[in-house]
Amino acid sequence: MKKTPKLRLPTGEGLTPFRIVAAYALVAAAWLLLVERLPSVWVTDTVTLGAVNHLQLLIFLAATTAMLYLLVRRYTAALRRSEQALRRSEARHQALLNAIPDLMLRIGKDGTYLDFKGAKGASRVFPMAGILGKKVREILPEKLAQKMEACMQRAFQTNKTQIFEYRLPVDKQLRFHEARIVVSWEDEVLVIVRDITARKHADEERERLIKELQDALGQVRELSGLLPICASCKSIRDDKGYWTRLEAYLLEHSRAEFSHGICPDCARKLYPDHYKPQPQDQPPES
Repeated sequence: MKKTPKLRLPTGEGLTPFRIVAAYALVAAAWLLLVERLPSVWVTDTVTLGAVNHLQLLIFLAATTAMLYLLVRRYTAALRRSEQALRRSEARHQALLNAIPDLMLRIGKDGTYLDFKGAKGASRVFPMAGILGKKVREILPEKLAQKMEACMQRAFQTNKTQIFEYRLPVDKQLRFHEARIVVSWEDEVLVIVRDITARKHADEERERLIKELQDALGQVRELSGLLPICASCKSIRDDKGYWTRLEAYLLEHSRAEFSHGICPDCARKLYPDHYKPQPQDQPPES
């Protein structure tokens, strides 16, 4: 999943094809203007002058050939270094892409699928086979395709990452996904799709537990504040000014329930003929 970039010379390399041609033209012009005219100044013999001119031509060809060889060799070495640097960069980028477990899609500005990298260890989010060259509207459901195209348009307009969530049945199960859309080239976007089904289920379970806890807390009523209570019959005066029995007040304002019994003191007082002290009723020895 990549778009091959142009091979460029590393920053600082001085050689380019134009500079090589310019250097050759400069040397050739200097030779023609200076060197070729010198023999005619001190050589008058025609035969000797012809031999000197031929020798000059051979020297010119040998010198310029050597110069071109050195320049081209230096330029080729620079290209080789640039190619190696590009391959290392591509290897690092590919390693980063392989480390991302999510589905990644390259989509053109017109909505055409250009390339993809499948998600690792996950069910298929899209029917991957045969999607390349097809439009988003041909693969996705209509509403989801419209949402995808709208987010792509906003990404191109704002140059900001667009994020949206959606549901899609995969392998007969409803799965939740999060899509991130970012402009990667002037005419295409990169879409990263992550399966968030587990997170959604965890959020739903957390919300359910919170609601159950809130419902439980709503049913719990707490008694607090100053309660007016009768010193004799132990009745309690409520907020409306009415006196109610203690158990009735507690039943109304709490979830407590009562089961009636009788304490040893009251049993001795009310039923002295029938009361038999129990071992647990005896006061502890000092």
